[in-house]
Amino acid sequence: MTDYIDRPETKILLPGDRTWEQVMQPRDQSVAHLKMLHNDTEDLVELAAGSRDKDGRLRVFTRENPSYFLPGGAAGLELWRDDIMQLVDSHSLAGDEMFVGPTARTYAQGTKAAVTSSNWLWVDIDNPQRLDALWGFLKAKPCHMLVRTGGSGGVHAYWKLKTPLRIDTEVAGKSIDWLDRAHKRIIWHLGTDEHDKPNVADPVARDRSRILRLAGTVNGKTGRHAQLMFLDARNEGWGISDLVGDLPDPSSWTPRSATPRTVRAGGEWQTIPADQYWSALTGTEPTESGWARCPNPAHDDTNPSCRVGGGASPQAWFCHSCGAGGGLVQLASVVNGGPHSGLRGAEFKRSLQFALDRLGLKPAG
Repeated sequence: MTDYIDRPETKILLPGDRTWEQVMQPRDQSVAHLKMLHNDTEDLVELAAGSRDKDGRLRVFTRENPSYFLPGGAAGLELWRDDIMQLVDSHSLAGDEMFVGPTARTYAQGTKAAVTSSNWLWVDIDNPQRLDALWGFLKAKPCHMLVRTGGSGGVHAYWKLKTPLRIDTEVAGKSIDWLDRAHKRIIWHLGTDEHDKPNVADPVARDRSRILRLAGTVNGKTGRHAQLMFLDARNEGWGISDLVGDLPDPSSWTPRSATPRTVRAGGEWQTIPADQYWSALTGTEPTESGWARCPNPAHDDTNPSCRVGGGASPQAWFCHSCGAGGGLVQLASVVNGGPHSGLRGAEFKRSLQFALDRLGLKPAG
């Protein structure tokens, strides 16, 4: 697949051993991306829009708006893609950036709780210098779709599953998030550093409610369109055991208790040190000296500039480059595409609940 990376054409594999390879118009790429992801979706497709402030920071502003959760292709609406593309067109004209959730939402919220199964696995490779690891993996486990993000030269790779993967299952008193486990196996397999931390694929992107850039739309960081590079439309999905069954779990992976520990909603969670909640929310860990790559999606932090805990503020994190920072709730907001400041009301509660879910905690009733 290395021959796709610098070519303007989109290569599509069709039934009957046919191949189609041409330059596609950006809007046609968006339609093809949506059809591939959600033609079999009975529930809701999350489309998300975001804009950048004067400092280039991206804020996604639609994840609470029910109008951005529309029925998928298996819901019985013939013009389902047209309805979604009307939103894409209007936001593109306004200069907004567009994203789509690979997983279906069971109700109109861009939260982890709204996702119960997935037809896809995916990875996000930010650094084009590390794409060789992905190409090597794809020789053994070919993907069904590749999207170049239009940013630094990275790509999103998607694998279609033969049957939907139910995400949470209780086994021997433990709750297992199978999607997270499968993603971790691929992410850690692609490459880690000397501390067993992923250094090829972005571990934060494995979240079940993740939104990824829509092909054919503009990346505001560079002004370039995300490109649909490759699509396998032969409807042959992977069995989950064939795709990741031979890959080991990371040494850090453990199933969480099926009965969460109770914490006081206004108390105990505020005392959790940043270096403890950071890993649960971002999928990465700070260095021994307390530095990490900034989680702000608008900040391409190649040289870790985010201070995690330590000193007089052990519960806080702060990026010394872009100024993003806060505590547990603010980090939960940022990793879901939200702001790091000004959180109030429903936005605050949703971020807090996301953080508690990740930590295996629940607020006291």
